[in-house]
Amino acid sequence: MKKKSLYLVMILAISLGIISPSAAQAPQVPHQSVKLLSVQQMAKKYAKEQLLFRGYHPQDWKCLNSLWTRESHWNHKADNKYSSAFGIAQKLNEKSKDYVTQINNGLRYIEHRYGSPCNAWTFWQKQAEKKHGWY
Repeated sequence: MKKKSLYLVMILAISLGIISPSAAQAPQVPHQSVKLLSVQQMAKKYAKEQLLFRGYHPQDWKCLNSLWTRESHWNHKADNKYSSAFGIAQKLNEKSKDYVTQINNGLRYIEHRYGSPCNAWTFWQKQAEKKHGWY
């Protein structure tokens, strides 16, 4: 019944010249313009924004991306079976499954322990040479 009423109102509006026939049609959204982001894409976008917000150099994004790609492939559900490390940053004793919380916790850890993502990435690479691969 509601569809019929809406249809009649639209016909009346067109006939009275209140709206044009093209305006009476529902807008068509091109299929290509609809893009859904994965959790990993949203997490990367959020982390990059957080680094800029915190005043880091753009190079730090490259370091952080390399570090967390190696640690978890940006998987917010990544679980290390050999330790209590969990989530994107593979932070020990991480309990949250929320990527925003994991990123904030991971960035605080990096800031406190290394000062910057590039310092953490450099440390990780040295550990990887020793076959440890942690930061």
